[in-house]
Amino acid sequence: MTERQLSKRNLGRDYPMMRNWETPFQSIQQAMNRIFNDFWNEPSALAEWEGRFIPAVDISEDDKMVHLAVELPGMNEKDITVTARDNAVILEGEKKREYEEKKENFYRHESTYGNFYRRIELPAEVDEDKAQAKFEKGILFIDLPKTEAARQKEKKIEIKTK
Repeated sequence: MTERQLSKRNLGRDYPMMRNWETPFQSIQQAMNRIFNDFWNEPSALAEWEGRFIPAVDISEDDKMVHLAVELPGMNEKDITVTARDNAVILEGEKKREYEEKKENFYRHESTYGNFYRRIELPAEVDEDKAQAKFEKGILFIDLPKTEAARQKEKKIEIKTK
């Protein structure tokens, strides 16, 4: 028996993923594919996320305000509660399903519905009493004025050369 045959036999017995000596990474790839396929095809693995709606949020700021734009497609302002406290904005609500699909050949259902709760930390201290919100075409716009202290915290630093 040659040294190469001996090496193959020992690796195959001690490390099953190395049975295919010529392509060891192929067996690792196959094992990883099996793990991911098992996970995504297991009904209980996705049950936690089914029906969960998490709105997307864009946050920006300028020298006077913090601005939020929250995507809430298919919702009405009466289904949303916005609270500002402790330097954060809390969004709560429910995206309701307004129709029932009864087609026999229904192939895909990607729309999400249900209750949501989202706490968004703000990048600056804001005056919650002067916050304003408007809802337009499925987007919730929230403007929060920065406090005087937050506006004064920013200081430009001069760069010197030697």
